Amino acid sequence: MATPPNPIGSSQVADLALAKLADAARTQAAATIAAAIIAKSSKVLSIGETMQVLNDVQFSMWQDHNSGVYQAWKKTFDPAKVY
Repeated sequence: MATPPNPIGSSQVADLALAKLADAARTQAAATIAAAIIAKSSKVLSIGETMQVLNDVQFSMWQDHNSGVYQAWKKTFDPAKVY
């Protein structure tokens, strides 16, 4: 009995699903670390400040040199910043 052919593009669909899963795992890890930093600082942060911490963590751990958002963050990031 012959094996039916794979659906067209099935490997691309699987690759996309894995990429989305990896991205979700990175986002979750960055959010957890950002939450720990904020909790340890004992400061009350606005939503904007919280998102800055999250971006600092995420871009520090996973650089995306092709991203315009990363390039803008890189220009303003202060590695000596204390949270």
